Amino acid sequence: ASAGAPSSGLPSGSGSVQPTDGGPPPTDQVAYTFQDEFNGATLGRAWGNHWGTAKPGRWSGSQVDVANGALTLTAEITGSAWQGALVDTFSSFRQQYGVFSARVKVPQGRGLWATFWLAEDWAVSGREVDVMEVCANLPGTHDGNDATLIHHIIHDANGDNIASKGERLADLTTDWHVFSLNWRRDGMTFYRDGVVVWHLDDGSRIPTVPMAVIFSLTTGSWCGKPDATTPNPSVMQVDWVRVTR
Repeated sequence: ASAGAPSSGLPSGSGSVQPTDGGPPPTDQVAYTFQDEFNGATLGRAWGNHWGTAKPGRWSGSQVDVANGALTLTAEITGSAWQGALVDTFSSFRQQYGVFSARVKVPQGRGLWATFWLAEDWAVSGREVDVMEVCANLPGTHDGNDATLIHHIIHDANGDNIASKGERLADLTTDWHVFSLNWRRDGMTFYRDGVVVWHLDDGSRIPTVPMAVIFSLTTGSWCGKPDATTPNPSVMQVDWVRVTR
């Protein structure tokens, strides 16, 4: 994982280190409530696959690897179907409010669905915040829901989309990007590479429950179906994840 990322992704006047490259402040300047730099040879004990049990055909905890300073989630054809990957902190870490950041690189391919998200518990609630969600289809395909469109979405307890913002940019899959959420009682601010892309100050839409951190890569659903052109396997990588109050 990259070291010494020098910025917080927090808005001006927050009293924290100000954005430079979109990352959180150095570890000697902030107390992280959760952090993983993925510098080891195995996935840490903080991670599990609670959400994967909901749809085991979509999300497997076995297709996850840590090497060369990054977490890798792999989607590939297993037998006759595509199998995706997911890791979450449900059993070890959940937090209400704070700054949640991760440096991520997503793959490109028809039907691929890559997400950095927070959620309560699928067994009791559909409350969810998609810090970053992308259908990584080739640019110009799938009616524009492709690798140039990032989704930031808030779901209520029924799983319904109650607030969302789409951000169009150059092909997301060509480089690493830092995605951050500053979640407060009175608002949510979403960042990409240290730049504010959406601020929501409607308190009625702000979640008020602790949520786990989740990374997932799968196929299908609203992203369309993979085909013979979809790279098999495809991988999503996470350089680091850091959470503060």
